[in-house]
Amino acid sequence: MMDASTGAERIEVSPTPSDEQRAGYFVDNLIVSATSEIADPSITNPINRVLAKLLSVSEKPELTVTLRVLNDPLVVNAGAGPGGHIYLYTGMLDMLTATPSEVNTPLMHQLALVLAHELAHAVHGHPWTALQTRQRHEDLVNGLAVGGMVVGGLVGAGAGAYLGSKAHRRSGLPFDFWTERLMHAGAAAGGIAGATFFGSVGQFLSIAFQRGYSRADEREADRTALQYLVKAQYDPNAIYSVLQKFHALKRHDRHSAGLVHHFSADEYPLAERLEDLRSSAHSWKAPK
Repeated sequence: MMDASTGAERIEVSPTPSDEQRAGYFVDNLIVSATSEIADPSITNPINRVLAKLLSVSEKPELTVTLRVLNDPLVVNAGAGPGGHIYLYTGMLDMLTATPSEVNTPLMHQLALVLAHELAHAVHGHPWTALQTRQRHEDLVNGLAVGGMVVGGLVGAGAGAYLGSKAHRRSGLPFDFWTERLMHAGAAAGGIAGATFFGSVGQFLSIAFQRGYSRADEREADRTALQYLVKAQYDPNAIYSVLQKFHALKRHDRHSAGLVHHFSADEYPLAERLEDLRSSAHSWKAPK
C-alpha cells in the first residue's frame, strides 16, 4: 500500500495474536473436533441476535465473541473458552424447551440467561484466568508450540530418510537405523510438550464445562448476567427458571454429572446460589 503523504510504499503489519487468543484457537479446535457444529441459520441466527444484544450492554461491547452451537443432545451444557468463544449444546436447548419449572419465563429469556452467564465469564476473563491458574504461563506458551514440535519431528524423520541413505553407506548400519531413531526423538519431544499443553487444557475444560469456576467467579457471573438481562430488557427471573430446570434434571439423574452444566455443580449448591441471588436482587423482584 502506498503512503499518500510521501508516495513511499507502506508495509502494514497485522497485530500479533495474544497468548489468550492462541490458546482460544487450540481449545476451540479441540471442542469443535469432538462433535459436529450446527450451521443452520434458522437455528444459529436467533441465538446470535440474543448474544449480540447482551454484548451491546456489557462492559466490553467491542469484545469479539464467537458462538458455536454444538449438536449433542446428551450434553446439557454451555461454556466459555479463552479468546471470546462461547459454546451452546443442543442438549441445553432441549432442556430449556422440555423441562418444566415453577417460575415460568419465556424460553428466549431463559436462553438469554444462559448466554449472559457465559458472556459474563468471557467479559471478566474467567476462562483465561482458569487456564493460567492450572498451568504456569510459560508452560502454556511452550504448549502452544506443540504443533511446531510435532511437525519438526516429522520433518526430522523425513530428513533422516534422506540422510540415512548416505549415512548407512559410511557407517555400515542399516538404512532404517537412522530413520527409526529420528522418528522416536521427534515423537518423544512432541509427546512431552503435548502432555504439558493438553494436560492444562483438559483441566480447564473440566472447570469450564463440569465443575464450574470458583464461587467468587460464579457469583460474579450470575450477578453480571442479571445486569445484562435487565439492561437488554429480558426477564431476570429467567435465572430461577433455569436453575430449577437443572435441579429437576439432576434430581431425576437422567444424565451423567460430567455432561451437565456447572449451574448444577455440587461445589455451589442450588439453595446457596438462590439465596445469594435473592440477597443481591436490586433491579428485579426475586421470587419467594
